[in-house]
Amino acid sequence: MKKCNMGYGNEEFNQINEDQKSLFASKIDLLEKECSKQIKELWDNKKYNLKVIEETEAIRKKFAKKMEEEKIKNEKIKEIRNNSKFADHKLSEENKASILKFIQHPIMTPVMKALVSNKKPRSDKRQQNKKGKNLKQNMKNLKLSDQK
Repeated sequence: MKKCNMGYGNEEFNQINEDQKSLFASKIDLLEKECSKQIKELWDNKKYNLKVIEETEAIRKKFAKKMEEEKIKNEKIKEIRNNSKFADHKLSEENKASILKFIQHPIMTPVMKALVSNKKPRSDKRQQNKKGKNLKQNMKNLKLSDQK
């Protein structure tokens, strides 16, 4: 069995030991450089991720604020509709009956139909046709009177 010299007396052993130390030192340096690169990349990623998280949180807050404003706006609209003097539950039975009577009156039916269908009432069309016929008849009469 060979005895292990711990660096005492044997020059070759000392040289091998020094070579190994320098080799290990260079490996350690490479590992430190690689680790520092990876740590730097991780830190940069962490910074980027934190930035992205902050931006998304800001967007969420803006969206939540807009949604809250929209909700308040809708509540106000509902409140106005509910408090309206023309809302169904606010009208008395007598008022409802008088409004229905007015709407269902024979004179109002062509007007109501026109409001619903966005067309002119039939009576207006008849009057226009009569006016048009009267104008044509008057023009013919004028021409006949001019010829005589």
